[in-house]
Amino acid sequence: MNLQEAIKVVKEEYKIRERRIEEKQVIDEFGSMFRPNNLDELNKEDFKSFLLYKKNKHWWGIARHGNEVTKDMRKLRLALKILLDENKPLKERLDYLFQKDSPYYIHGLGKAVLTPILMVVYPMKYSVYNNRTAEGLEKVGLYPKFSISDNFSDRYIKVNKVLNSLATQNNMSLFELDVVWWKITESPYAL
Repeated sequence: MNLQEAIKVVKEEYKIRERRIEEKQVIDEFGSMFRPNNLDELNKEDFKSFLLYKKNKHWWGIARHGNEVTKDMRKLRLALKILLDENKPLKERLDYLFQKDSPYYIHGLGKAVLTPILMVVYPMKYSVYNNRTAEGLEKVGLYPKFSISDNFSDRYIKVNKVLNSLATQNNMSLFELDVVWWKITESPYAL
């Protein structure tokens, strides 16, 4: 499936009222839960619920490190406060969280978890960047070129710019656009 076909299919799916309601529910529930002023109340069960597809209705497989990520909730809350602090540049926030020698680094709290959190809190600004996104962008020739010195923050900023532009051009939410990559990369032989 090419990009325009996938966009058309997703737009048709999102004409169904339930899909729009689902998107709104996920963004409302988890956007509120992860809002910076609510993070002091965040507990293990709530965080782990976000990781489950049956609750987030959008991202498969992000729950695999849930126990490890929630082992130190104080550290997790601090990491999320850094991630979501719009008073600091995004690059700086991501660098704090992705450098393995950083006191804020948490094994298992990677791009497939952090970027959906960014999206639900700031749904008009931040897109999801995971392996599916990268594969889809590569397949349609829109994956940005990276230099060897680009770290995760540099890559995310470039990818996010492409995805925001694509969402705007096609009058789609970033949440909707995230489904496009599944359509483009899913096997026609999948059961």
